[in-house]
Amino acid sequence: MEQKQHDQMFHKAEGAAVTYFKEKRHKDLVVEKADFADRGFDYIEVTGKVKEGESKQYVVNVSYNDNYRVTSIVDMD
Repeated sequence: MEQKQHDQMFHKAEGAAVTYFKEKRHKDLVVEKADFADRGFDYIEVTGKVKEGESKQYVVNVSYNDNYRVTSIVDMD
């Protein structure tokens, strides 16, 4: 895949993660980075923190083969 395709995929995954946090958790996620998960997985890991002063970092797994659906969220301490 070309870098432009990757960037578009990352942008869609970031949007899905931000929307999920807004709608389901009523918080604003600030994305710090997005990257493909380890080889063999079909999702993008979106890393970020919420605006509301929490120092906790989140990793949001977004499946690009399932219409950019959030599949899991990991709270990092």
